[in-house]
Amino acid sequence: MSRNATLTLVLIFFVLIVTGVFCVEPAKAQFQADITINVDGSVTPSSAPILQSGSRYSLTSNINESIAVKRSNMVLDGNGYTISEATIYILDVSNVTAKNLTITNSYQGISIADSSGVIITNNTIRETGAYLPFSETWAISIQRGNTSQIIENNIIDNMVGVSFAETSDNLVIGNNISDCSSIAFGLYNSSDNRIYHNNLVNNSLQFKDEGIGLYPYMSSMNTWDNGSISGGNYWSDYELKYPDSKEINHSGIWNISYVIDRNNVDNYPLTRQVDISAIAPTATPIEQTVIPIIPIAASVAVVALVAAGLLVYHKKTQTQIQNSLVKKP
Repeated sequence: MSRNATLTLVLIFFVLIVTGVFCVEPAKAQFQADITINVDGSVTPSSAPILQSGSRYSLTSNINESIAVKRSNMVLDGNGYTISEATIYILDVSNVTAKNLTITNSYQGISIADSSGVIITNNTIRETGAYLPFSETWAISIQRGNTSQIIENNIIDNMVGVSFAETSDNLVIGNNISDCSSIAFGLYNSSDNRIYHNNLVNNSLQFKDEGIGLYPYMSSMNTWDNGSISGGNYWSDYELKYPDSKEINHSGIWNISYVIDRNNVDNYPLTRQVDISAIAPTATPIEQTVIPIIPIAASVAVVALVAAGLLVYHKKTQTQIQNSLVKKP
């Protein structure tokens, strides 16, 4: 091989590596969990510092072990304890809530894959970062699945704040996302998500979209405000991008939209940071009131039978009356 050909191959290899640095698409979930909450609700190992009470699993001490959640319809409560140098994996489940966790100095924070109805709320995730060069990690990621919620979290000093890949119909509201060394929001093939009332402060890059598919390039399309004057997100770089903007009648809304790209616009950017503690909490899926469909169905069936009986009785009575009238001289 000639020297020029060798040099060309080296340059191509270097470009591929550098391109990989900025790719926000997470790899398919691969994990090594030290603690597992199994499908049947049991915990492995049984000596893990987790107290189970029905569908609630609460930490009883600080740990530096990763946890894999494989049970649906449950709550993982950090109970104020800290997880260091470890990750929460939520895998192929539905209706799971992870709350009151502090996760720090980990490769990843919370990784959700192939799941729906997951709620991540009231957690602090900080200083997650890559252990290896030419790779990117995240505080919270959602891969595939849908209808999950990221609410009232402090996401501080991470490499990537929130990463979405091939997921839709999720809600991101009331989070502090600050000091990300790479990206606050990274999206790949993820549209129809709602992202508003978040504080995006002092991040190297507020947003990066890897688009939909490979070619032709089409950006993901998401909603960055709640569609009314009550507002979108607070962007710390807003005044640098729009130095001539004005506040609309003391409303707390800037008069110029924050343009992320042509398909992603915050129409109601906030002039001040959101107090996320004032945002109304969302009930966990398993704590929500469930309408008793079976009893209602049974009641409807009973009513239908009674109505049918009354109808038969009415017809029979009418027939008897008519017959009696015919027999009269």
